[in-house]
Order: sequence, then structure tokens, then C-alpha cells
Amino acid sequence: LLIAGIYTFEYQMGWLTFMGYRWNKESIGTMIAESITSFLILSLCPAWQDELTYRGYWLQNVKEGLNVALAILFTTITFTLRHLGNPNSSYLSMIGIFLAGLWLVYAWFMTQQLWLPLGIHAGWNFFAGVVFGFPVRGFNSFHWIEHTVSGPVWMTGGEFGPEAGLVGMVAIGMGTLLLFAWHRWHKVAIQTFNHLRPKS
Repeated sequence: LLIAGIYTFEYQMGWLTFMGYRWNKESIGTMIAESITSFLILSLCPAWQDELTYRGYWLQNVKEGLNVALAILFTTITFTLRHLGNPNSSYLSMIGIFLAGLWLVYAWFMTQQLWLPLGIHAGWNFFAGVVFGFPVRGFNSFHWIEHTVSGPVWMTGGEFGPEAGLVGMVAIGMGTLLLFAWHRWHKVAIQTFNHLRPKS
């Protein structure tokens, strides 16, 4: 929904021009094979590596060895610096990645498990890159929807991807708010269920 929102907003603003669907040019076999390959290379494997390293190892060890604030700051900064050498990186892209890192840290604290930040990370990469055809942290891949982006780079993120633009940063903020709302709803739902459950 967040990536679809970015796409729709930029299209309505005239910053994005729709060019066509990839399945009108490729066979169903090619679509399936390329989609699976791109999902593994662009989405799942990088997300798995990052989440194991930054949220799975560093965040938890620094939190236990020092404190929560330093753990959040250290892991988010190092996560951001990891993307400094990506193609078309900029100061704006580093701000966007930093915000994304905070979102993923928050996702881990909400569950104390890696499944949620891993799902958010891989899902964002897959829908941004493979489905909607945006660059993902400076890298392009096989994609279902073909388009060109001509709007202001500080808004769209340009060749780096949505994270480097204000529109993408707003989407990351909305994702964090949605996560907060989900967590509150989940807690209320569990409390209500426990209250209504017959006592043994």
C-alpha cells in the first residue's frame, strides 16, 4: 500500500509517466522466472542479511551491553553508512535510509523478533523494485510496471529510489504510524480476548 501510494501520488502530480506492463512483452515463463530471481536477489537475500546483522545481532548485543539509545543510534547509523556506496546515493538518500532504519528498529522492538522487520524490508524492496519498477537503493531490476520518473529528485528520489525523496520519506513515516496503530490494536485485542475467555 505504501509503494502504491507513492506511485499514485507521483503519477497524479505528473512526475511519473506510465509506459506499459512487462507481461505484454514477455512470456508467462519469463515473468515467473525473472520475478522469482529478482525477489531473491533484490528483496529477500539483502533483507535477510541486513536484518540478521543490524537488528538480529548488533541491536540486541549493544542494547544488552550498553543501553537502548546507543543500540538504536549505532545500528541505524551503520545501516545507513552501509548504503553510502550505492549507485546514485546522496545526502537525501542517507536521510531516507536512516529513517527506514529507525522504522525497522521500531518493528523489532514491537515484536522482539525478526519476522516483522524482515517482512517490511523484503516487502518494500519487492513491491518498489519488482512490482512498481522503482530503483531499490540505487539498483534496477526486472519489473512488472514500466514507467519514467521526471519529477524533482528531492521529491521522487530519482535514480536512487523512493527512499531518497520526500515522498518516500513521508511513506516511511506513515508506515511507522501504521505499525504503532497495529501494535496498539494487537495489545487491545489480546487483552479483550483474555478478559472474555472463560476462566478454567
